[in-house]
Order: sequence, then structure tokens, then C-alpha cells
Amino acid sequence: VGLRFAPPIHAARLIEVIVGPAAMTEQIVAARALAKALDKIPVRVNSRGESIASRLLAACQRAADALVDLGQHPYEIDRSFRDWGWHRPPFLASDQRGLPDLATRPRAEGARNWCEVMVGHDRAGRTGGAGFYLWEGTPPVPSEDPELTALLDAERPAAKPLSHEQIRRLIFGAMANEGARMLASGMVARPSDIDVVATLALDLPRWRGGPMHLVGVYGLLSVRRAMDGLDHPDAAFWAPEPVFGELIKNGRSFEALNR
Repeated sequence: VGLRFAPPIHAARLIEVIVGPAAMTEQIVAARALAKALDKIPVRVNSRGESIASRLLAACQRAADALVDLGQHPYEIDRSFRDWGWHRPPFLASDQRGLPDLATRPRAEGARNWCEVMVGHDRAGRTGGAGFYLWEGTPPVPSEDPELTALLDAERPAAKPLSHEQIRRLIFGAMANEGARMLASGMVARPSDIDVVATLALDLPRWRGGPMHLVGVYGLLSVRRAMDGLDHPDAAFWAPEPVFGELIKNGRSFEALNR
């Protein structure tokens, strides 16, 4: 059994209780009791080490990278979420975390890891003074870099901009699709656990809810069509999980799987 504290540890309320295959019941009970004694919210994860938060964040970044591959601008992607109420959108969050660590994450053939591209141009993120954003002052604050557009245009073709609604639908769809994979593998017991982690660890606005709830708001059929219609080399990542079709057929959303 392991405890994965969401950062910042002193303020964030989430603890993911990572339950390995050899864990005993009394160990799990003790871990949950400790979380509650610390006034934290425990969420059980059946895993050998992976957390829900890390899987969701990786899916979010991979989806955002795919939209940049297709000609969307990182600032417009981030703006679509900030205007909606999410103040740690994908590329800002990447800069804050540090791009060198994220640059090593694999992508499908024909897809780009844009953190790797930034690192190749000596842009390491917040601590280096420049990443997707410029970071200046004490403490460093982000501002848009006019040079980023020229850098992107040299690396990939321009394209017709997507609407903010389309961007959110695709990225939350990708995150919910990753959630569906976690549910199918038994890593997570219920969709609501994924949404709790998304709001507490990724700072999605609580009044909006997490990705499993949001795809129900958008409509599962609409989200599935958006993912199906995306012409991107990372086809396996964007392919909707079978549960989408099962829920659509029965007129249900992921909330129906909570128990």
C-alpha cells in the first residue's frame, strides 16, 4: 500500500491510496484511516504504482499535443480552458511542472511531444525563464511569447482554428477515454473517483466537475463523434473505448456506472 499525496501537500486534500496486489485488508483500512486523520480525502487505486492523477494528466497533455500537431496554437488551447474556469490548463501546467521530464514521454509515430520540441529550443519551462510561456519576475509570472508562433509555424502546418467548445470537447473526451481504460482494467472502481481526483489534483473547477461527468454534459454521442472524426496519427489513443457505445445504446452516461 502506498499513499500518493496531491501537491501542494500542505494544502491539497487528496490522497490516492495505491493498493498493490499483495495488500492486506488491515493495511488498506489503516491507510484510509490515516488519510482521514490528516483531513484528506482518500481515493483507492488498484495499481502497482500508477496514480489516477498521473494517467489523467498524461492523457490531457497527449491530447493537447495532438491538437497542436493539427495546427492549433497552445495559447488558444489554454485560453479555451481559462475562459471556462480552469486556471491550470495544459501548456501552462506543463511549464509549471518543468518540460524536460515531460519531454521523455512517448508519442505515436507521426505525433509530436511538444515539450520535447520546446526543450530542443532551450525552453525548459518556468524554472528556465521560458517554455511555452515567458516567465519573468519574482516570483516568475507567465506571459505570452510572440516568438512562439514563428517557432510553431516552422515545425508544423497551420490549420483552421477550432472553436473553444471543440477544443474542450476533444480534450475532456480524451481524458474520459483514459478514465474508461482505468475502469475497464479495474484500476478504479467508479467514474466518480476519477472526477474527484480531477478536481482535487488537476484543479478542474468543482462546480464544473471532472471529465467523466463533463462528457455526459456534452453528450457521449457528440464526444464519440468528435474523437472518431479527428484525423491524427495517434489513432489508438483517440479511438473511443467500447463503453462509450454501450452507454450511448442504453441512453446512459458514466454516472450510471457509479456504485
